[in-house]
Amino acid sequence: MNIVRSFARVWLALAVLLAGCALATAQTAGKTGNPASGQASQTSAASAEKPAVERELAVAALPAGIQEAAGKARRVATDIIKTLEDLKVRLANPSLPANELAKAREELEAVRERAKLADIELSSPLTQMEAQLSRLGPAPKDGETEAAPVAAQRVQLEEVRGVLLGARAQLALAAGVADQLASQAGQIERTRYFDRLFKREQSVLSPALWSQGIKSVSDIWARSARLASGYYTLIADNNGAWVAWFLLAGFVVLSAAGLQLCRMLAHRVRADNVPSGELGKLFRVVAVPIGYGLVAVVATTVFGLLLFELGAKSKRVEELYQAFSLMMVMFAFVRGMSRSILSPTRPDWRIASLSSDAAQKWLHLLTIAFVLMAVSYLVNALSQVVNLSDELKAMRRAIMLPALMIIIVRLIMIAQRDRRSAEAAKANTVYFSWASYLIQPVWLMLLATGVALITGYLTLATYIMATIVVIGTVVSFLYCVRRFADAFVT
Repeated sequence: MNIVRSFARVWLALAVLLAGCALATAQTAGKTGNPASGQASQTSAASAEKPAVERELAVAALPAGIQEAAGKARRVATDIIKTLEDLKVRLANPSLPANELAKAREELEAVRERAKLADIELSSPLTQMEAQLSRLGPAPKDGETEAAPVAAQRVQLEEVRGVLLGARAQLALAAGVADQLASQAGQIERTRYFDRLFKREQSVLSPALWSQGIKSVSDIWARSARLASGYYTLIADNNGAWVAWFLLAGFVVLSAAGLQLCRMLAHRVRADNVPSGELGKLFRVVAVPIGYGLVAVVATTVFGLLLFELGAKSKRVEELYQAFSLMMVMFAFVRGMSRSILSPTRPDWRIASLSSDAAQKWLHLLTIAFVLMAVSYLVNALSQVVNLSDELKAMRRAIMLPALMIIIVRLIMIAQRDRRSAEAAKANTVYFSWASYLIQPVWLMLLATGVALITGYLTLATYIMATIVVIGTVVSFLYCVRRFADAFVT
């Protein structure tokens, strides 16, 4: 019996041992199996994990300057919006002065340019953000997850991109508001311009205009005398009274010397010293006005040095000196241009198709017109210095515009009478014959100017007269260019 039990125990132990071996063999086969299939399984697992690892390693910290660019863009947008709000309040003021309106338009243009530059600066950071996000791959779908570092990096990049896009949207909004305000400012300026243009004032036939103008003349004379007396006292107290008389003598000497130099320059440019024909005329047309202008520049500069070095410094006197210098330079230039084009004493130098008598009359009339415009400009500057610009403006227009009308009428009549004269008919080539068709419109514009002066629309009359002057200047310039181009070609 004991032998049977022992035998049964041995067989049970052997069965357990065999079962354990079989189980171990099955597990080993499950883990290894076919070597090729096991290698393939490991390769596929590695390839499944590799993109996540590469993405995690490829995404570094944010590029340098991205956060700063985002903050800067946001600050710029906020500052621009505040500036636009201030400009909006200023433009809403119906009594905004003209100079403040012009300043507001300049500020709006600067704001638009600033918004444009800030938007351009955001392009590079946004491109970098998009590149970083594309390297992360597409965002995981619902129910999927990605590595924690990659997810954190994606959140950070999207936040920064959102800030950049928000700043760009603010800049675009600011640019749109700036465009609207610029359009509003332009509309205000146009409305005011047409209001001034068609504003009815006093007629040139109104006694009130002339009485008020005479009073303004007496006022400007008294204030100018006080200005000169005060400046003389200032010079006398600082450097002595002899300095003031020396400055006056220097002004007279410089004026006489400048006039003599201009005459010498006009006589110096002779036919035997320059190319003959049309090229010689071109040289004189260029040389004479430039020479006259340079003489005026030198004379006024020397006088300015004497005035402010030996004399005394005064802001109002300095403003008056600048206006006087500009007036003298412009007068000398246009006088030299007219003299070289008309050349009344030398028909072979003349560019205009006029006789000598007509050219002489034209030169005298144009000189009178230039003197009137120069004096009007100087009086306007003086009235601004002594704070009388508004009171004297109507009278200046009432004197200037009729005088210019008479001069233009005389110029047209002289040219028409001279068109068939023997000396003018010697020209072989007729230039700009179409310009004769402008005579009728000019007559109509002169008539409209006279009607506007009589009915009290002084600003409208000034605009029409300025248009006539511009038309004459442009036609004269094109006439000279056409002649010289023909000379070069032939």
